[in-house]
Amino acid sequence: MRTSWFAFGTLIALISCLTGISCQRKCRGSTNYCPGSRNIKAVCVGGYCYCTGQDYDYNTCLPDAYGCKIVENTDAALAKPQYNNQQQKTNYSCTPVNSSTQYEVHILSVYEAEGIHRRPPVANDATVNIVSDGKSDRPIILVLGSYEPVNWILNLPANITISKVILTSVQRFGVVTSFTGTYKADEWSLMLSNSSSSGIETLFLYVIVDQFRY
Repeated sequence: MRTSWFAFGTLIALISCLTGISCQRKCRGSTNYCPGSRNIKAVCVGGYCYCTGQDYDYNTCLPDAYGCKIVENTDAALAKPQYNNQQQKTNYSCTPVNSSTQYEVHILSVYEAEGIHRRPPVANDATVNIVSDGKSDRPIILVLGSYEPVNWILNLPANITISKVILTSVQRFGVVTSFTGTYKADEWSLMLSNSSSSGIETLFLYVIVDQFRY
């Protein structure tokens, strides 16, 4: 099996956006500084930050790679993140027209699962509820990304098998079926493309995800 998925460098760029880097913001201070100038090559033009880096949209500074053009707040997102039972106001996602014919690859990205910052960091729970409406004809791969440590808990329909779960890594790339990211979430609902459900099984993935630096 090839282990080449969506560009995880763009995942880091999205987290940069979630924490206030660029994303069509005004340039800062007397020097017209644009955060993210090193990683996503943000530059100040006419008082606003734009991005000239490869695989980033010039105007929004959001990732645009392998057919996955990240957009903000769209109803087309396959995953719906919540925090304290409330929908998040700002979400980023993509649903490429052309996906892999071999796998169904879904990425869930979050900065943190709880707003209380502790040092050393403590892993908090985030629940992923898999929703399906038919049997999938491809193996399903789930990619879970976070900046702060997270305990991921998967609620799976009985007839659904997750072939592989990947916890964030860098320097891996490829096409995806969907991507959804937000700043803070402790619960997700992910609609699979074509999968069936019959009852719910719960898989506990108590794995502390290492913080990755950008």
